[in-house]
Amino acid sequence: RSAVEAVSAERDLAREKARCANASSVELSRRVDELLETNRLQQAETGRLLQQAKDHEAAAGELRQSQQLLASEAHNRERDLQQLQQKLEVLTNLHTETLR
Repeated sequence: RSAVEAVSAERDLAREKARCANASSVELSRRVDELLETNRLQQAETGRLLQQAKDHEAAAGELRQSQQLLASEAHNRERDLQQLQQKLEVLTNLHTETLR
């Protein structure tokens, strides 16, 4: 009888080991799925951030170009103003000479 009990106990132990192994496998599989999903979300966020960085760089380039245009325009207006001041000075001198 003890031999039958030993075989039965061995069989029970083998079943318990198999159940534990199966449970561990299911848990590991679930954890792998979680990690894959986390990785997918992180990759999507990285892609979004990279696109945002490209957009910001493009906007910065446009701002630099606008600043250059504004600086050029300001320089041209300053030159025009100086020319007008010179013309006004010439006209003022002519007017003064005419009055004499």
